[in-house]
Amino acid sequence: MEHWTDKTLESVKGMQRALPPEDAFGKIQARLDKPSVQLESVEKRPMMAAAAAIALLISCNLYVVADYFSTNAQAQTETQYEGIISDYNLYAE
Repeated sequence: MEHWTDKTLESVKGMQRALPPEDAFGKIQARLDKPSVQLESVEKRPMMAAAAAIALLISCNLYVVADYFSTNAQAQTETQYEGIISDYNLYAE
């Protein structure tokens, strides 16, 4: 009984080795010598857009938080002095 590896080795007998084209090495060297397209500028555009969106989102959040605390502090101050004003009849007409 023959093993499958023997059949595989038998099937490649008589095949010739693949040969590259004669000018392949010259073509490769010519392509290496050419300046490549700068991909950095293309890749930076989406990153800059994402960074701008994140900066805008952070700025909006900071504005909302600052506005909330200033409004909350003003309302808290008014309720603090409300008792004093009513107890001592300040600003009464």
